[in-house]
Amino acid sequence: MFIKYFFKTNFVYGLCAILFSLIGILSPIATEQNSPLSSATIEHIFGHIIWGMMVGILSFSIRTMFLSGSFALILDSDHIINFFGIDAISRMGHSIPFAILIFFIMIIIFGKRI
Repeated sequence: MFIKYFFKTNFVYGLCAILFSLIGILSPIATEQNSPLSSATIEHIFGHIIWGMMVGILSFSIRTMFLSGSFALILDSDHIINFFGIDAISRMGHSIPFAILIFFIMIIIFGKRI
């Protein structure tokens, strides 16, 4: 049951991060993005997971801890835009407006179970 829920929430979260990042394509200050592969090290990937899990541990729930660890890693899905060489504003998903928006989207779709 948790595995199915885990994949659903991660899919919705990742899709929202990519879609929100696409807003950066429309900006007049969009610039060419650097290759995301240069920062894709083991330390970077595990750093995302560990920091996300540290936030989730405050809930005293193993489930929430794993979800927040995966969300922290999936947040970098905005790098997919870079793979296509599209000019955009980088790191749109790493913004306060995205954090507020995704909070409400996840609550509306999944309820208070998250």
